[in-house]
Amino acid sequence: MAFEARAAAVPGEASTDDNLAFFETVFEPASARPARGLYQQSNGVDVIWDAPSRVSPGRGYVPVQLFVAAKGGSILGSDRLEHARARITMKDRPEDSAPGTLIYDDEIGVDISGLGNRHPSGLEIVDEMGTVRRLTSGTPDPNLFGDAALTSNGRHDILRIPRTALGIADPPATDTTVFFDSQLDWRTKRRLLWVFNVTRSGSARRVLRVTFGAQDLPRLTGEGHYYDTHYHTIAEWFFDNPINILAPRKAYGGPLQMVMESAWAMGLIDDPNQVAGRVITTDHSCFY
Repeated sequence: MAFEARAAAVPGEASTDDNLAFFETVFEPASARPARGLYQQSNGVDVIWDAPSRVSPGRGYVPVQLFVAAKGGSILGSDRLEHARARITMKDRPEDSAPGTLIYDDEIGVDISGLGNRHPSGLEIVDEMGTVRRLTSGTPDPNLFGDAALTSNGRHDILRIPRTALGIADPPATDTTVFFDSQLDWRTKRRLLWVFNVTRSGSARRVLRVTFGAQDLPRLTGEGHYYDTHYHTIAEWFFDNPINILAPRKAYGGPLQMVMESAWAMGLIDDPNQVAGRVITTDHSCFY
């Protein structure tokens, strides 16, 4: 449901352009699942899929992030997290029942570099430092995390999915919206008392809406820069053992590399490395 709020002009008001506002509210049925913040910390295994809401013309790929903010752990020891299987399916509609095209399918222990049906041609995966991970041959490595288990929190890979593999023109005739149904099936392994192996498993799924724009974002005359002046980063974490009932359960900040990739994809900057002076982080000093 959309609402319109309009303020009447007051005597002497020269311009009424800012007297009108709109906002939308979605009323969910009683059967709907409760909403959960995408970057909300649970103090368990936290897996975050994300993608920019918009991709501008001239951008040859869409960045899709897989951020393992927390791999799980306990007072008895730390876990190793493995991606049992990771899949990304592109759909025209977000419903579970909507048909789609599988564009990425990876599992630990299986080298998919030679399996053309498991990843799109031209795919690159960049690590936390923005470096394209490569095979010994020099070609981009399509395996998540280099086909390795994760032994530390905060690991993330960003999949640069070529728009040519999605069948979306550059630019499209009109704005084109697609949905990336992204799912990670994970398992964790822990050695207990140097004898027993304890295994847990779970799944993290998100449906990401991405619109491929038919036109560039509007710009003012002259340089016409865009700025983001309020952004919380990956620095804002808090980890503690599960028995600390007073530990905060807060929202994670986003990885810096994904800030750069998203700003470029959305058309805010012309190069992923152009964020200097354009994105101003506002992390709270208590996290440093």
